[in-house]
This record gives sequence, structure tokens and C-alpha cells, in this order.
Amino acid sequence: MKVFNNIISAGDQERLVNLSNLPLVSAIIPAYNSGPFIRDAIESVFNQTHSCERTEIIGMDDGSTDDTFDVVKEYRGKIVYVRQDNKGTASARD
Repeated sequence: MKVFNNIISAGDQERLVNLSNLPLVSAIIPAYNSGPFIRDAIESVFNQTHSCERTEIIGMDDGSTDDTFDVVKEYRGKIVYVRQDNKGTASARD
């Protein structure tokens, strides 16, 4: 049974998307030299009262020079991690 369906329009193409396969909640965690704090931020998302089966966590590393990556790699396969050169907080959130 399909729970939600939606039509996504991209230019001249339209496609039917089964939204029940997409994450229910996306948590974006911007980080810059956040090694001491990033584990708590990730765990706080996992510890929410809703089911985490449909939660995606996106860690946006804005060019950290500390151990942020070393901490985040413990969650390999459980979160999406994106690293970019340091461009500022707004760029990391976008």
C-alpha cells in the first residue's frame, strides 16, 4: 500500500514519487571544529521519541581542522556526511 504519492515536476519531466520511501525527518547539523560536540548533536537526533527508521541526519562539515571527522566516522552508514572548504555557517546550512 502506498501511503503518500506526489508528482514532482522538473522542467518538462514529471515523475511520480512514493513519498513513503523518503525520510520523514531530515536533521541538518552544520559543523565547524565541532569535535567535542558533534557526537551529542547526532545522538540527540537518534534519541528523539519518534521512530528513527525514517530519519536522516546530514552532517555538513564546513572545513573543520579538529577531530570532527574522526568522531563522525563512527556513524558511517547511519548518517550522510558532507565536507566542504570553509565558507561560513550559512554556506554549510545551504
